[in-house]
Amino acid sequence: MISEEENISKAYQKFKELKEKWRTIGSVPFEKQHDLQREFSRLSELFYYNMNIYKELRENDLKKNLGSKQDAIDRLKKMATEDLSLKDLENGLHLQQHQWEESGAVPKETWEEKRNEFCEAVKVINDKIHALREERKVKQQQFLESKKVLLDKSKAINERE
Repeated sequence: MISEEENISKAYQKFKELKEKWRTIGSVPFEKQHDLQREFSRLSELFYYNMNIYKELRENDLKKNLGSKQDAIDRLKKMATEDLSLKDLENGLHLQQHQWEESGAVPKETWEEKRNEFCEAVKVINDKIHALREERKVKQQQFLESKKVLLDKSKAINERE
C-alpha cells in the first residue's frame, strides 16, 4: 500500500478499510486462525513501521527544502546590498528563482511566510534592476547628446575648410 500510495492519509484510509474488512469477515478454521492472525499482525506492524519511516523522510525533506528556500532568500537579500552589475543582478535573480522553484515543498505552517519573504526579496532586486536600467538609459542619452555635440563641432570644422 505504501509503495503505491504517496498520500499518507489515503494509505491510512485504505489500511483502515482493510482492517475493518478483516474484522467483519467471519470465523476461519481454528487450525488456520493463529497463523493468519500472526501474519496479519506482522503485516500491520510493517505497514506502521513503513509509514513512520515515510513520515520521517517527508519531514526531513520538508526541512531540507525549507533550508534551500531560505538560502535563496538570503542570497537575494545579500545581492540587494551588494554593488553588482545589471547582468550579475539579472543572472543572480534568475538563479535564485530557479533554486526556489526546484527546492520543493516546505512545512505548511511556514509556506506563506517564506513565500512572502521571497517575493519581497525578488521585488527589491527587480527594483534595483529597474533603477540600473533607468540609470543606463540616462547615461546613454547623455552620451548621445555628447556625441551629437561632437558631430556638430566636426561638421563646423569641415564647413570652415
